[in-house]
Amino acid sequence: MNCTGKTMPVVQGKTSFCTNRQDGRYASESYCNAFHHCIVVTDHIFRCTGELQWDDKKKECGWKSSVRCGPPKKMLPNDSKYNSTFCTGKPDG
Repeated sequence: MNCTGKTMPVVQGKTSFCTNRQDGRYASESYCNAFHHCIVVTDHIFRCTGELQWDDKKKECGWKSSVRCGPPKKMLPNDSKYNSTFCTGKPDG
């Protein structure tokens, strides 16, 4: 997890998403501003902060103007129930 304020963990757990996938970051099938980070078959789901969206080519969150995300995907709400304090008090990096 890079605590530079660009991503926030939403949930982690064993899901079928990471089955038969190599460790890495993958676009969400449902949301423009979320992505899966597969680590040893464990699915860590992250949400880009603010209005940033997941850029699957660069494998990072970026501005809407430079990211291609089309229908039927939507934005995961920027809601307190989707926020995490994981990076609170931790240095960038």
